[in-house]
Amino acid sequence: MGHRLHIAKKFDVEYDDSAYFNWQYEAFKNLLDYNDVWIEDGADHFDIDKKDFKKIIKSLQGMNSVEFNKLGFNDSKSKVKKDLQEIYNKSDPNNDFVFIYWY
Repeated sequence: MGHRLHIAKKFDVEYDDSAYFNWQYEAFKNLLDYNDVWIEDGADHFDIDKKDFKKIIKSLQGMNSVEFNKLGFNDSKSKVKKDLQEIYNKSDPNNDFVFIYWY
């Protein structure tokens, strides 16, 4: 464990205007919960460790239609998986997390 506090001098966020999961916050949060990835309720921005993000994508493969439908997405399972993979691919390769921001 470290003993000195350090800060990031630069944290550069470049927003993507893609329409991933619009109006599907609760479904997205349900998917995180399903994978034991915790975020604060109502948080409009958060980061997800890339290892966890890959686990989330992979979890869709083994999820049956009943489990998937309970999440509440408006899109098909294959579309959700495709969109998550695109988000992962677009994330900053210099960070170990995927930054998500709803506004």
